[in-house]
Amino acid sequence: MRINKFLIISCLVLFFSFSVGCQRSESSYDLQLDHMMLMYGKDIEKDIAWLKESLVLKKDSMEKRETELKYATVIRDMESYFIYLERLDSISLAQEKNLFYTNTNEITGEGKVFNKKSKELMKQLDQLVHEPFLKRRIVTLLGVSDVKNEENIYFRYMDYYFLGLPPKTFNYLIKMRKRDVLLIMHEVLEQ
Repeated sequence: MRINKFLIISCLVLFFSFSVGCQRSESSYDLQLDHMMLMYGKDIEKDIAWLKESLVLKKDSMEKRETELKYATVIRDMESYFIYLERLDSISLAQEKNLFYTNTNEITGEGKVFNKKSKELMKQLDQLVHEPFLKRRIVTLLGVSDVKNEENIYFRYMDYYFLGLPPKTFNYLIKMRKRDVLLIMHEVLEQ
């Protein structure tokens, strides 16, 4: 009888110590991933700085050509969207949190604003750009359509990409989006 109690207690102790150990390793993994995303984000900031400098030159040459007038509005809108993304990035870095979801995994007002602004920009770009390759590239880099996985299950864009992200991973994705906006601006100006 005592041996059975001892075995049961030993098994329970082993089980609980194992599950606590697993939780620690997952937490450590999250911290490592979060730090890695911070480093990647710093690299992307270098790309963003270079793209911003080269855009200044392209916009100067665009202003000299009157045929590019139709692009001026969308470039201005993309610039304001970029500024919005920079604001999100800086606020998220300062507050160290994912701005699009609450702790209870509900989408925030900021997440809804991001989704709305992104869809509006996509609509403008779709009306302006006629070249098929550039249209596909815009959808790939800036699209906010719902995602369908291999099992034909649909996920909202926001849930699929931003739900449950650690803060630095969130910042990384915002930095990637900033870079993508600048890339599309380059390509629109090349047209």
